[in-house]
Amino acid sequence: MSVAQWLESIGQDARYAVRAVKRSPASTAVALATLAIGIGINATVFTVTNAVLFKGFAGVDRNDRLVYISNGGCCVSYPDFEDYRDQARSFRGMAIVHGVSFVYSDTGQFVEHVEANENSAEVFRLVGRRPLLGRDFTAADEADGAPLVGILNDQFWERRYQRDPNVIGRVVKKNGVPMTIVGVMPEGFSFPQRVDVWVPLVKTAHVLNRGNRDTWCVVARLEDGATIEQGRAEILAIAGRLAA
Repeated sequence: MSVAQWLESIGQDARYAVRAVKRSPASTAVALATLAIGIGINATVFTVTNAVLFKGFAGVDRNDRLVYISNGGCCVSYPDFEDYRDQARSFRGMAIVHGVSFVYSDTGQFVEHVEANENSAEVFRLVGRRPLLGRDFTAADEADGAPLVGILNDQFWERRYQRDPNVIGRVVKKNGVPMTIVGVMPEGFSFPQRVDVWVPLVKTAHVLNRGNRDTWCVVARLEDGATIEQGRAEILAIAGRLAA
């Protein structure tokens, strides 16, 4: 049984966790603090085996202030994310992220499956990075029915297009649907995992269903002066109100 399946079996309100990502000053090793607290029961330490999300990331501004908010390692609904973002005061900002893959095709080029990430529009601003070329995602890109857009990883841009700056504005296809390339991220940057392409998380009716927990997690940045304990207490209080 996978972690996600096990979490589903114990119920959506059984465990909530906040994970802090801290880079060691002496190396790129990351100290990961994990705490899961049941609603109405005693605190329990919960270990997540899939730790790829919790490694350090090159080019991320002050990654010692980033935390991951998840329901036992995954599965935060979009409405829950909105409640966390709107109600918690210990965080400067939040974004929701979701790893996916899709078929990428382009006129005159080979077709391939690519690793990608769906994310809310503020994710790059949250981690302090701007596209090397083109533009960032905007709130308009998240609207249901908006034209599909994508931002490329630098390595993918080099491999696929030999770093051609004219890639901006190019129309490709995502699973057969037209998608316009609007940006390329800086060299060496990839977040929250190694991906080829980023696309916006479109707010469809399915996404906005609170019961939909498609293995998304939330990344948040602590306010200056706020502690992980304060942030954890706020999220647990909000989670408790949602469960009630």
